Amino acid sequence: MTAFTYEWNINDLVVLNEIKNASFKQLFRSPIFVAFGYKWCLEVYPNGGYKKGDVELYLTAPAYPVKLKSIHIMFTLRCLQTNTKYSYTTVFDKDRKSFGWPKETLSTQTIQSCHTLTFAVTLESISVYDGNDNDVTVSFDRGSSMSSNISKEDNAKKSSAKTKSGFGGGRRVSVGVKNDKNTNTVRDQQQLIMAQLDSLAMNMETMMQKMNQFESRLDEEQKEKEKNEAMSLQLFSQLQTQINLMQARMKKLELNVNVDPEQQKLKAWLDSTDGLADYYNVFIGHDITDFSALSLMNMQDIENMGIDNLQHQMLILRKVLELNQSNKNQL
Repeated sequence: MTAFTYEWNINDLVVLNEIKNASFKQLFRSPIFVAFGYKWCLEVYPNGGYKKGDVELYLTAPAYPVKLKSIHIMFTLRCLQTNTKYSYTTVFDKDRKSFGWPKETLSTQTIQSCHTLTFAVTLESISVYDGNDNDVTVSFDRGSSMSSNISKEDNAKKSSAKTKSGFGGGRRVSVGVKNDKNTNTVRDQQQLIMAQLDSLAMNMETMMQKMNQFESRLDEEQKEKEKNEAMSLQLFSQLQTQINLMQARMKKLELNVNVDPEQQKLKAWLDSTDGLADYYNVFIGHDITDFSALSLMNMQDIENMGIDNLQHQMLILRKVLELNQSNKNQL
């Protein structure tokens, strides 16, 4: 297997403060990086995407390669400052593009004391398949080195640079695969340019989101009015639902009032055992309306009524036997 490591350094104090004070479901993304023919990024919900108070870290393939069907990889997610680590083996394809570490792996409270944050991922390719189900693992193992053999000078620039959105630059770490540099130079440069373009696009998206947030503040009064109207409609809907439920209960009570006392006893007898309440109408439909008829029932009678669930058959037969025993004791 070929290994590839990427580190996302977050050292800008403004962004670090935003991460530490993130709201529930607020998402932060790393720059795009390329490995094994795929474009990847790290995504983090510092205050939970599913559970508030959790730092949720995901490996995501946002741009799925058209010519590839799937990649089977083992990946390890880490937060260097907290020594948090999680490894997992899975398959990425067009329907499964994101995997993360389990809930409660790292808490939001734990990162509050960090003066910088570095999220990292190490990927090890197991197999890669193209659209025709051909195993192309070997060719992409060779290709992975092109995206990872970056000169020390480029690494130094990336590790110290910050993107326009304020996130620390991502840093690729070399892996143990050797290739002919002359052969791979052009493709290597192309992949780096594509990764930079993707990173700029994501930064632009972040800027647009901030602009939208600013515009939303200007419309706060209008939105508050619309919110109140929506809450009124929701309250009306909830009241209507409660009224409908009350009407249904009243109708059910009216039906119970008109039921023969012996039938009421039968209904209570069935209701006392889980799973038998639904058979009340079946008993009534077969003229089993009181305890005297009920006490004469046997397994054949139960089957003739159309009750074919063996567990329910045994429960009914047991309750009939208990009823007969109770009648004998009373005598």
